[in-house]
Amino acid sequence: MFPFKEVFTEGKSILILGFGKEGRSTFSFLSKHFPGCKVGIADQNTRIADEQINVPLHLGKNYLHALNDYDLIIKSPGIMLRGISKNTKERISSQTDLFLREFGRQTIGVTGTKGKSTTASLIHHLLKNMGKPAVLMGNIGLPAFDFIEKIDADDLIIYELSAHQLEFVHSSPHIAVLLNLFPEHLDYFGTFEKYKQAKMNIFRFQKTGDKAICSEEIPGLAGHCERAEDLRDSFRPEELLQRCGLIGEHNLN
Repeated sequence: MFPFKEVFTEGKSILILGFGKEGRSTFSFLSKHFPGCKVGIADQNTRIADEQINVPLHLGKNYLHALNDYDLIIKSPGIMLRGISKNTKERISSQTDLFLREFGRQTIGVTGTKGKSTTASLIHHLLKNMGKPAVLMGNIGLPAFDFIEKIDADDLIIYELSAHQLEFVHSSPHIAVLLNLFPEHLDYFGTFEKYKQAKMNIFRFQKTGDKAICSEEIPGLAGHCERAEDLRDSFRPEELLQRCGLIGEHNLN
């Protein structure tokens, strides 16, 4: 069965909050697969009106006023929402949230303040060199909804996840990797603790049998994650380095 049929039901009103790369991906996906939904777009950028998109547009400084008018809000990463009601918050989802609900069991999620793009790309490269079917997506600039038609049940999905993407998720990836954690994006989150809590959503909804991998140097995570070196034998790192052409024994650590 095609995913999300129970989410995007006929006649449901859906607000795409933010019309950047991910918002446009969501709009294309809904237009193609769920034309029966009543879609609207909300964005601060008034120039979107020049594109003559044939759906309700809520543009300009008051674009957030539209939040109360829709059944479901699909939020793009980075749009700041402060002081919203509990009712509104319960109606907020995102590409990442919906994708992990459907495909989380075959997903390797990678986050961290630094190095997540490099690490996600390297994992993807290693898996491809092992002959595994692997798909790379996420914060690296590849919206998840662009891949849904192409994903098979045996594909391994490597999803680079930012704190903004993790903020409103209610599912976690089967394998979750947290590389490091430093104060960043405090203009958005307000405090380091709120930023950390968003990052921790990569583990928060994991189930029995899932894997959580993180650095021992991250404070407050003792006992929650497995040390990466404990998993090295499963990945046979020496063979992987030969296949992908990485030079230097330091890459084994």
